[in-house]
Order: sequence, then structure tokens, then C-alpha cells
Amino acid sequence: MSVGELESVLKIRERCLLYSALLGAGSLALDLIGPIPFIFMVPVMVASWYGGLGRGLIFALGLPVARLGIGLFWEDPLFSKATVQFFNAWVRCGSLACLAFLMSRLARRQQQLSEEVRVLRGILPICAFCKKIRGPDGRWQTLENYISTHSEAQFSHSFCSDCAQKHYGEYYPADRAEKR
Repeated sequence: MSVGELESVLKIRERCLLYSALLGAGSLALDLIGPIPFIFMVPVMVASWYGGLGRGLIFALGLPVARLGIGLFWEDPLFSKATVQFFNAWVRCGSLACLAFLMSRLARRQQQLSEEVRVLRGILPICAFCKKIRGPDGRWQTLENYISTHSEAQFSHSFCSDCAQKHYGEYYPADRAEKR
């Protein structure tokens, strides 16, 4: 990962708490207007994806507890049975905590995969005869050197059975090449 990419990831993570808090406040307000199933999932998912498991758990536990507190202290008509609402809040906390855990693992796995894979894209100007590649600076370099420089691939040289027969025919009999 380059320095510029790392800086942009850090900026996103710095703003994650603010975005998650705004999403949490908005989903809490929407839930107070009219209960919408699964409304708290969005801020929990955003916080877990960009901020990790800790931030996701803060929202997974905080939003249902905040909703419970608002409903109990403002004497919401929906909260006539406090025991049921406590149970509901605990179920929400548990399910949202599981969601936070899964999202943080998924984000971590995606980050590992993106670090593992560096893809060469675009059209590569390659010599039709010697197979050297012209770099952005105009210099020609071997295929192996170019790919090693611009990706994380490494090379191990060998030769195929056709080339073995062509160049080392006396040491590499044709019947041995056919077996491969």
C-alpha cells in the first residue's frame, strides 16, 4: 500500500466515528418516529467496516440502550410493558453485536486480500521480438523485471518441454517430453 493510499484510509477512519454517529442519530430519530425493523444495522455496519470491532460494538450496544432509555423516560405509549422492552433491547444488542463482529471480520479479510493482490492494468507496450516492456519513463526492461517492480510477483525460471527438446535435445529425449 502506497503512502497516499494509507493516508486516505486513515482519513476515512478518522471520519468514521462522526459518520457513524450521524447515521446512529438519524436511525434513532427514525425509530422514534415509527419503529423500523433493522434500522440500527446501517450505523453498526459502517462503524464496524471502517472503525473495527470496537466502534461497531459501541454502536451495537449504545443504540438499543439509548432507544430503551428514551422510550422509558419519555413515557412512550409503545413502552407500556417495560420487561418486554428490556428483553427487546437485549436481543437487539446481541444481534447487532454479532453483526458488528461479522462486519469487522469481513472488512479485515477484504483488506488482507487487497494487500495481497496487486494487479497490473492497462495496455503494456511490449517488444514483439525480445518481449521487453517499455516503462513510463521510456526505458525498455525485461518482462520479469517490469512485473517484479510493478507487482508483488516473483519469478522462478525453468523451461518447457518444447524448449528443452529444441535446445537440449541430446539430453532431453523426445519420449520424455511427450510424457509431460
